[in-house]
Amino acid sequence: MKRTRIKRNRSKYPGMVRLIARQRWAAQHPTCWVCCYQFGDHLPEPGARWQEIHEIVRRSHAAGQWAIPENYFSTCDVCHAAILASMPLAEQLAYKFLHDRANYNRVLLLDIKGLAETAVTEKEVGFALEQITESEIFKPTEGQRVAGRLFKEASILSGKLPDNERHRFWTLIYYRVAEALHWNVPDRE
Repeated sequence: MKRTRIKRNRSKYPGMVRLIARQRWAAQHPTCWVCCYQFGDHLPEPGARWQEIHEIVRRSHAAGQWAIPENYFSTCDVCHAAILASMPLAEQLAYKFLHDRANYNRVLLLDIKGLAETAVTEKEVGFALEQITESEIFKPTEGQRVAGRLFKEASILSGKLPDNERHRFWTLIYYRVAEALHWNVPDRE
């Protein structure tokens, strides 16, 4: 009996597809999330900073799962070398929530890293978010200030809710934050 091979729908260049997706994501986030340095569309001048995409979960810890938008963090070369190496995970997640809410997923990143869901809680992320928005470097918009306060209060309140109510609660908070930041999100049902 002759075996037939099943052709799989794989890209001939899977690494190139991931690279292009990563470059598109970087183009949507043209600012260093830490120092707010704005990257231009032109070639940088000598001595200028350039954009780097930091992986929140390192490639060595992600086993092929690192190339996803949920894991990307936009930074300049200076902040990447000097600050991100020692930045706690809760703080990196707070920056992710603040600048790329559409791809924020704390539970997924903890799972990829092999950590329990309680290793970094929403409360810790909320505290880090409060620290960031109160820093002198960060110049938040009014919407970001409101979102930070909502997130902080929500992280405290969610600890008092039963497990079966938390998902609905966080969905409500998401819509309130989206409203404060003027995001286009689908209507609630």
